Amino acid sequence: MAVASAVFLLVALFLSGGTVGLTVGVVLDQALSPATHHGFPGLGGLLVGTPVGALLGAGTALFLMRGRTPSQRLRLALLALTVGTACALGLWGSVLLGLMDW
Repeated sequence: MAVASAVFLLVALFLSGGTVGLTVGVVLDQALSPATHHGFPGLGGLLVGTPVGALLGAGTALFLMRGRTPSQRLRLALLALTVGTACALGLWGSVLLGLMDW
């Protein structure tokens, strides 16, 4: 159970970190360069934000893993997945409602 919860925490924070990085990166890229010199709005956020967020999430998971019980790791992983899902739904909803172009 201890190894499974540690792996689940690592994967959950890797995925949610990538989702948060994508969301923040795309929004910042579109806000900073609305004319999009490269022709693809949000491409900088997609290419830079996603891997940076995923690596920060994995690093955070490795830091948070020590000294936690398996049930605490599981709850933390579920919280991370909830945050990642909220960011993904927020990005999708803003595109769907026309608040942001993709």
